[in-house]
Amino acid sequence: MKLIKVKPQLIKIPELRVRARFDQEIWEQFQNSIKEAGIISPVIVCQIEEELVLVDGEHRLVEAIAQGLPTVDLYVSVLILILDPYLVIH
Repeated sequence: MKLIKVKPQLIKIPELRVRARFDQEIWEQFQNSIKEAGIISPVIVCQIEEELVLVDGEHRLVEAIAQGLPTVDLYVSVLILILDPYLVIH
């Protein structure tokens, strides 16, 4: 994986995701921590062709956009699809 900086708006968030839920107090602490210290743990994405697709870090990404952060740190993994001819239905 490589570490890069990207505009948060360029990352695609898949429709089907498992999401954590926070109560209001925890969410406000999370928002304040990003205001004070920024995003400490990079967001994880997978590169599929030219698209960056979110794997982990949706709350960090959404809050980065809400707070107007110009870039976020990303760990990028490249997805390589290999089609096995034995698995293809004819």
